[in-house]
Amino acid sequence: KYKGKKIGCIQIQIFKPFGGIQDNMTQAVSKGQKFGNKIHFRSKEWFVKGDILFKEGDDVNPTLFADTEKLLWDRKKFKDVRILINDDSTRDEVDVLVYLQDKLSYTVSVGYAANRVSMYASTYNFFGLPNTLNIFAGVNFNKYNIWAVGGAYKYENIQSSQINFNTTFLVEKLNQSVSASFYRNFFSIKSKWAFDALYNYNHIT
Repeated sequence: KYKGKKIGCIQIQIFKPFGGIQDNMTQAVSKGQKFGNKIHFRSKEWFVKGDILFKEGDDVNPTLFADTEKLLWDRKKFKDVRILINDDSTRDEVDVLVYLQDKLSYTVSVGYAANRVSMYASTYNFFGLPNTLNIFAGVNFNKYNIWAVGGAYKYENIQSSQINFNTTFLVEKLNQSVSASFYRNFFSIKSKWAFDALYNYNHIT
């Protein structure tokens, strides 16, 4: 319906994790949810713009709209992603609204994996940047290598280049490892190149 029409205006609307608008109705917010909204690191419009693969003045390309929506979902930071088009018949153009609702930027959990019981904590968007930090501390079911701590840090879409940085570390009594990588995926039909540069360090006592 809108394919080929010129994009006149792009607006980005980012809602906090709790509340917002759904089906034209304002969502009720409890006291606990209000507190969650207060401590939440909100996504910033400037780094969301770096994931939008079209700009004002472009013609509507449905494939790029679909790629943009997928890219935003793949960030795993939003509980709702919608790209809405409004027809402006007076100018023979369309206006685009990118509607996003954040997930809460903190999680804490306990789990069992790889013969280890661990407590995990993660956060993202801290200091208003497009980043994610995960840390854990755990107990191994190995009396010779009883404890473990580790984590990962990711910074996404550096300078809107779709180049990402990721590093991980693991420290145990008998093992230590660190990895760091810069990488770029084929993220849309516009992608012409990709790469993955990885460094690994492992030390086993």
